[in-house]
Amino acid sequence: MTAVGAAACDRVAFGFRLEGLRTPALMPGSRPEWPTLRVQRRIGPPGEGPGYVGDAGARLSLPDSGCLELDRDRATATYRTVRALDEDTLIHPLLPPAAALAARWLGREAFHAGALLGGGGAWAVAATNEAGKSTLLATLARRGRPVLTDDLLVVDRDGRAYAGPRCIDLRALDIVGGDIEDRVRLVRGATRQRLDLPSVTVAATLQGWIFLEWGSRVELEPCPADARIKRLMAQRRWAAGAIDPSTLLVLAARPAWVLRRPRGAQHTAAVLDLLDRLAGEAAGDGAPAQHPGAASPRAAA
Repeated sequence: MTAVGAAACDRVAFGFRLEGLRTPALMPGSRPEWPTLRVQRRIGPPGEGPGYVGDAGARLSLPDSGCLELDRDRATATYRTVRALDEDTLIHPLLPPAAALAARWLGREAFHAGALLGGGGAWAVAATNEAGKSTLLATLARRGRPVLTDDLLVVDRDGRAYAGPRCIDLRALDIVGGDIEDRVRLVRGATRQRLDLPSVTVAATLQGWIFLEWGSRVELEPCPADARIKRLMAQRRWAAGAIDPSTLLVLAARPAWVLRRPRGAQHTAAVLDLLDRLAGEAAGDGAPAQHPGAASPRAAA
């Protein structure tokens, strides 16, 4: 079996110092206090064995008969594939499961969510599949809004949300709008168009949650506490075994909103207006935004 890898490089994402990757999609950073995750690539038959997630390690199946093996004590994520694994594919979609499981071993939570920066911190953006999360984040990025992460959000018990790789993968760009061809390239066997993102802060305080849904108009409605728990449980990534509810309950105590909007880029301006007002309220009083008329949804024409 042949080892394939790059020289160790201090790059950061998801709250880890990542060794073994040189891609510009990962921000450089000097964070000696952060835990290290060593990424290794091996070419050859992945071997046989059932998938599992345990307290000391994990084994997950990958496309094309590959596998991902994690060792908690050694802080390694080893990708075993029959062909060379390019870094674009490794960064997304193959790095998030390794980061999510390693984060859980540290007592952190990992969600299928992105996050925007604004109002002095980060606003998580969560959605079910096909609810337009990545398209919305790409549209906002094109309009100058800083995106902290796209597809995986790692948050610790103190509410620190960690930046992800500097890219968003899309199936189509026509719904994003604008002239961004110079920031887009084909990846993953030419099946996705990857929008490169600028660097941002490597971590930010989580201000609150925004749950995306399709609707007949653009509106922002407070999400009650009991509904937050259910939504967050549904968005947890690669969770297995018994659940320690303490961190989840702490994170669910942050303000949460349901953002509904019709399909179509023509509604982006109204969505931006609501998000900017929400972030502005948070920045204005130094605390997470609370809707003054919580019984009524906030809407934009």
